[in-house]
Amino acid sequence: MSTNAPTTSLALERLRRLPQRDDVFEVALIRMPAWITGEGVPPFRPMLSQAVSRRADIVADGQMLRPGELGDHRPIEAVSKLAVHKAIGYRPTTVAVRDAALLEGLRAELAPLDIEVRLEPALAALDHVVAAMTRSQT
Repeated sequence: MSTNAPTTSLALERLRRLPQRDDVFEVALIRMPAWITGEGVPPFRPMLSQAVSRRADIVADGQMLRPGELGDHRPIEAVSKLAVHKAIGYRPTTVAVRDAALLEGLRAELAPLDIEVRLEPALAALDHVVAAMTRSQT
């Protein structure tokens, strides 16, 4: 059973209370470059939900997930964290994703807040963040 419903409701309420500005938040679930190791646990690379503002070039992280937890992925958490960031303070007009699996879920959650969710083949701002993270981990 997922424990994300109350967290998702809180994230949506935070977004609802913010003014809306013309910006695009790029959102994706990425594989972290670093391996997590520990006693009794096979090494794994966690997945991380991230959102980047194209306008402000600021990034926020959402959930970090183990490979078996991907069904509990809630990208709305990264969107909300970015929106309430002290340098942002608004909800975007658009959220861009490149994964069709994220598209419908986010559309359903964000449509009541007048946030368009669209599929884009490239997310340059997010790719830049991931490349910088990969360089710093190697």
